[in-house]
Amino acid sequence: MEAYAQLFSEGYIEGKIGSGTYVSHILPDTLLQSGASARITSIAQTRSPSRRGNLLAGTSVRLARDTGNPRAFRPGLPSFEMFPFYIWARLMSRHWRQPPPELLTYGDPAGYLPLREAIAEYLVAARGVRCTPEQVIIVAGSQQGLDLSARILLDPRDKVWIEDPGYLGARGALTSAGAELVPVPVDSEGLNIAEAIARCAAARLDYITPSHQYRLGVTMSLSRRLALLEWAHRESAWILDWISAGWR
Repeated sequence: MEAYAQLFSEGYIEGKIGSGTYVSHILPDTLLQSGASARITSIAQTRSPSRRGNLLAGTSVRLARDTGNPRAFRPGLPSFEMFPFYIWARLMSRHWRQPPPELLTYGDPAGYLPLREAIAEYLVAARGVRCTPEQVIIVAGSQQGLDLSARILLDPRDKVWIEDPGYLGARGALTSAGAELVPVPVDSEGLNIAEAIARCAAARLDYITPSHQYRLGVTMSLSRRLALLEWAHRESAWILDWISAGWR
Protein backbone atom coordinates (compact mmCIF):
# COMPACT_ATOMS: atom_id res chain seq x y z
CA MET A 1 0.00 0.00 0.00
CA GLU A 2 2.86 2.38 0.75
CA ALA A 3 4.42 1.68 -2.64
CA TYR A 4 1.13 2.33 -4.44
CA ALA A 5 0.61 5.54 -2.44
CA GLN A 6 4.09 6.76 -3.41
CA LEU A 7 3.54 5.97 -7.11
CA PHE A 8 0.17 7.73 -7.02
CA SER A 9 1.58 10.86 -5.32
CA GLU A 10 4.31 11.11 -7.99
CA GLY A 11 1.86 10.71 -10.88
CA TYR A 12 2.93 7.27 -12.15
CA ILE A 13 -0.41 5.55 -11.55
CA GLU A 14 -4.05 6.56 -11.43
CA GLY A 15 -7.06 4.86 -9.91
CA LYS A 16 -10.59 4.33 -11.19
CA ILE A 17 -13.34 3.56 -8.69
CA GLY A 18 -14.75 0.08 -9.23
CA SER A 19 -12.16 -0.70 -11.90
CA GLY A 20 -8.63 -0.74 -10.53
CA THR A 21 -5.26 0.97 -10.61
CA TYR A 22 -3.53 1.70 -13.93
CA VAL A 23 -0.33 3.25 -15.21
CA SER A 24 -0.89 6.93 -16.05
CA HIS A 25 -1.26 7.83 -19.72
CA ILE A 26 1.37 10.58 -19.35
CA LEU A 27 4.23 9.54 -17.13
CA PRO A 28 6.17 12.22 -15.17
CA ASP A 29 9.35 11.20 -17.00
CA THR A 30 7.75 12.30 -20.28
CA LEU A 31 7.59 15.88 -19.03
CA LEU A 32 11.38 15.90 -18.70
CA GLN A 33 11.91 15.38 -22.41
CA SER A 34 12.99 18.37 -24.49
CA GLY A 35 9.77 18.56 -26.53
CA ALA A 36 7.49 18.61 -23.50
CA SER A 37 9.74 21.11 -21.76
CA ALA A 38 9.52 23.43 -24.76
CA ARG A 39 5.71 23.23 -24.71
CA ILE A 40 5.58 24.10 -21.01
CA THR A 41 7.96 27.02 -21.56
CA SER A 42 5.88 28.38 -24.44
CA ILE A 43 2.74 28.28 -22.29
CA ALA A 44 4.51 30.10 -19.45
CA GLN A 45 5.73 32.80 -21.82
CA THR A 46 2.16 33.70 -22.79
CA ARG A 47 1.45 34.80 -19.22
CA SER A 48 2.89 37.89 -17.62
CA PRO A 49 3.55 38.73 -13.97
CA SER A 50 1.84 41.54 -12.09
CA ARG A 51 2.77 45.18 -12.63
CA ARG A 52 4.83 44.98 -9.46
CA GLY A 53 6.55 41.89 -10.85
CA ASN A 54 7.38 43.69 -14.08
CA LEU A 55 8.83 46.60 -12.13
CA LEU A 56 10.99 44.23 -10.10
CA ALA A 57 12.15 42.36 -13.21
CA GLY A 58 13.15 45.58 -14.94
CA THR A 59 15.06 47.04 -11.99
CA SER A 60 18.77 46.37 -11.68
CA VAL A 61 19.95 45.88 -8.10
CA ARG A 62 22.96 43.68 -8.82
CA LEU A 63 26.23 44.90 -7.37
CA ALA A 64 29.70 43.71 -8.31
CA ARG A 65 30.90 41.34 -5.61
CA ASP A 66 34.51 41.46 -4.53
CA THR A 67 36.34 38.17 -4.18
CA GLY A 68 39.27 37.18 -2.06
CA ASN A 69 40.11 38.02 1.51
CA PRO A 70 38.24 40.86 3.30
CA ARG A 71 39.94 44.24 3.25
CA ALA A 72 39.34 47.71 4.64
CA PHE A 73 36.29 49.68 3.41
CA ARG A 74 34.82 46.65 1.67
CA PRO A 75 31.01 47.03 1.89
CA GLY A 76 28.80 44.32 3.29
CA LEU A 77 31.45 42.47 5.32
CA PRO A 78 32.51 43.00 8.96
CA SER A 79 35.98 42.68 10.43
CA PHE A 80 36.10 38.92 10.97
CA GLU A 81 39.17 39.00 13.17
CA MET A 82 37.27 41.18 15.68
CA PHE A 83 34.27 38.83 15.99
CA PRO A 84 34.18 36.84 19.28
CA PHE A 85 33.68 33.42 17.67
CA TYR A 86 34.62 31.48 20.82
CA ILE A 87 32.18 33.36 23.07
CA TRP A 88 29.47 33.15 20.40
CA ALA A 89 29.92 29.37 20.11
CA ARG A 90 29.70 28.93 23.90
CA LEU A 91 26.51 30.97 24.10
CA MET A 92 24.93 29.05 21.22
CA SER A 93 25.86 25.73 22.81
CA ARG A 94 24.47 26.78 26.19
CA HIS A 95 21.12 27.90 24.80
CA TRP A 96 20.62 24.96 22.46
CA ARG A 97 21.51 22.34 25.06
CA GLN A 98 18.06 22.80 26.64
CA PRO A 99 16.17 25.18 24.36
CA PRO A 100 12.85 26.61 25.52
CA PRO A 101 9.87 25.48 23.42
CA GLU A 102 9.23 28.99 22.07
CA LEU A 103 12.53 28.88 20.13
CA LEU A 104 11.19 25.98 18.07
CA THR A 105 7.83 27.48 17.16
CA TYR A 106 6.56 30.56 15.33
CA GLY A 107 7.54 33.73 17.14
CA ASP A 108 6.24 37.27 17.22
CA PRO A 109 6.05 38.63 13.64
CA ALA A 110 7.71 41.84 14.86
CA GLY A 111 10.71 39.94 16.23
CA TYR A 112 12.08 38.58 19.49
CA LEU A 113 10.70 40.80 22.28
CA PRO A 114 13.83 40.91 24.51
CA LEU A 115 15.87 42.00 21.47
CA ARG A 116 13.33 44.73 20.63
CA GLU A 117 13.43 45.93 24.25
CA ALA A 118 17.24 46.12 24.13
CA ILE A 119 17.14 48.05 20.84
CA ALA A 120 14.60 50.54 22.23
CA GLU A 121 16.83 51.17 25.26
CA TYR A 122 19.87 51.61 23.03
CA LEU A 123 18.12 54.11 20.76
CA VAL A 124 17.18 56.26 23.75
CA ALA A 125 20.77 56.30 25.09
CA ALA A 126 22.69 56.49 21.80
CA ARG A 127 20.35 58.36 19.46
CA GLY A 128 17.91 60.24 21.66
CA VAL A 129 15.03 58.41 19.97
CA ARG A 130 12.13 57.87 22.36
CA CYS A 131 10.33 54.70 21.33
CA THR A 132 8.80 51.60 22.87
CA PRO A 133 9.55 47.96 21.99
CA GLU A 134 6.16 47.85 20.25
CA GLN A 135 7.50 50.40 17.74
CA VAL A 136 10.59 48.29 16.90
CA ILE A 137 10.38 45.69 14.11
CA ILE A 138 13.16 43.18 13.48
CA VAL A 139 13.79 42.50 9.77
CA ALA A 140 16.06 40.08 7.95
CA GLY A 141 18.25 42.86 6.54
CA SER A 142 18.28 46.35 5.06
CA GLN A 143 16.62 45.23 1.84
CA GLN A 144 13.60 43.80 3.65
CA GLY A 145 13.40 46.97 5.73
CA LEU A 146 13.42 49.08 2.57
CA ASP A 147 10.75 46.99 0.87
CA LEU A 148 8.49 47.02 3.94
CA SER A 149 8.88 50.77 4.42
CA ALA A 150 8.22 51.51 0.76
CA ARG A 151 5.03 49.43 0.67
CA ILE A 152 3.70 51.00 3.88
CA LEU A 153 4.59 54.64 3.25
CA LEU A 154 4.13 55.02 -0.50
CA ASP A 155 1.33 54.84 -3.02
CA PRO A 156 1.98 54.22 -6.73
CA ARG A 157 3.41 57.29 -8.54
CA ASP A 158 4.43 59.06 -5.31
CA LYS A 159 7.57 61.15 -5.80
CA VAL A 160 10.65 60.15 -3.81
CA TRP A 161 13.96 61.99 -3.38
CA ILE A 162 16.90 59.63 -3.70
CA GLU A 163 20.61 60.31 -3.45
CA ASP A 164 22.61 60.38 -6.68
CA PRO A 165 24.89 58.47 -6.51
CA GLY A 166 23.26 56.14 -4.03
CA TYR A 167 22.36 52.60 -3.05
CA LEU A 168 21.00 50.53 -5.95
CA GLY A 169 19.04 48.30 -3.58
CA ALA A 170 17.04 51.31 -2.39
CA ARG A 171 16.25 52.25 -5.98
CA GLY A 172 14.97 48.73 -6.59
CA ALA A 173 12.72 48.63 -3.52
CA LEU A 174 11.26 52.08 -4.13
CA THR A 175 10.72 51.48 -7.83
CA SER A 176 9.03 48.15 -7.21
CA ALA A 177 6.61 49.94 -4.86
CA GLY A 178 5.55 52.11 -7.79
CA ALA A 179 7.36 55.27 -6.69
CA GLU A 180 8.70 57.84 -9.15
CA LEU A 181 12.32 58.54 -8.23
CA VAL A 182 13.73 62.07 -8.20
CA PRO A 183 17.56 61.83 -8.25
CA VAL A 184 19.20 64.54 -6.14
CA PRO A 185 22.96 65.28 -6.33
CA VAL A 186 25.23 64.81 -3.34
CA ASP A 187 28.11 67.18 -2.57
CA SER A 188 30.55 67.68 0.31
CA GLU A 189 27.66 68.55 2.68
CA GLY A 190 25.45 65.62 1.71
CA LEU A 191 22.14 65.71 -0.12
CA ASN A 192 21.54 69.09 -1.77
CA ILE A 193 18.22 70.09 -0.18
CA ALA A 194 17.80 73.29 -2.22
CA GLU A 195 18.25 71.36 -5.45
CA ALA A 196 15.84 68.66 -4.27
CA ILE A 197 13.14 71.25 -3.53
CA ALA A 198 13.73 72.88 -6.90
CA ARG A 199 13.29 69.52 -8.65
CA CYS A 200 10.24 68.34 -6.69
CA ALA A 201 9.10 70.22 -3.59
CA ALA A 202 6.06 68.00 -3.05
CA ALA A 203 7.88 64.67 -2.74
CA ARG A 204 6.28 62.12 -0.46
CA LEU A 205 9.50 60.65 0.95
CA ASP A 206 13.24 61.22 1.10
CA TYR A 207 15.62 58.26 1.23
CA ILE A 208 18.90 59.38 2.75
CA THR A 209 22.11 58.11 4.36
CA PRO A 210 23.23 61.19 6.32
CA SER A 211 25.92 59.83 8.66
CA HIS A 212 28.07 58.09 6.04
CA GLN A 213 26.57 58.64 2.62
CA TYR A 214 26.49 55.52 0.51
CA ARG A 215 28.48 55.63 -1.81
CA LEU A 216 30.60 58.77 -1.31
CA GLY A 217 31.01 58.54 2.49
CA VAL A 218 30.36 62.24 3.26
CA THR A 219 28.54 63.36 6.40
CA MET A 220 25.50 65.60 6.03
CA SER A 221 26.02 69.06 7.52
CA LEU A 222 23.85 70.37 10.35
CA SER A 223 22.36 73.12 8.21
CA ARG A 224 21.29 70.55 5.59
CA ARG A 225 19.77 68.31 8.27
CA LEU A 226 17.73 71.19 9.69
CA ALA A 227 16.63 72.21 6.20
CA LEU A 228 15.54 68.61 5.52
CA LEU A 229 13.51 68.46 8.74
CA GLU A 230 11.88 71.79 7.95
CA TRP A 231 10.91 70.58 4.47
CA ALA A 232 9.50 67.30 5.79
CA HIS A 233 7.43 69.13 8.42
CA ARG A 234 6.11 71.63 5.87
CA GLU A 235 5.19 69.01 3.26
CA SER A 236 4.11 66.28 5.73
CA ALA A 237 6.69 64.03 4.08
CA TRP A 238 8.56 61.00 5.37
CA ILE A 239 12.32 60.72 5.89
CA LEU A 240 13.72 57.22 5.47
CA ASP A 241 17.00 57.55 7.33
CA TRP A 242 19.55 54.74 7.02
CA ILE A 243 21.80 54.88 10.08
CA SER A 244 24.32 52.46 11.52
CA ALA A 245 21.96 51.50 14.36
CA GLY A 246 19.31 50.36 11.87
CA TRP A 247 16.25 51.78 10.12
CA ARG A 248 13.89 54.34 11.57
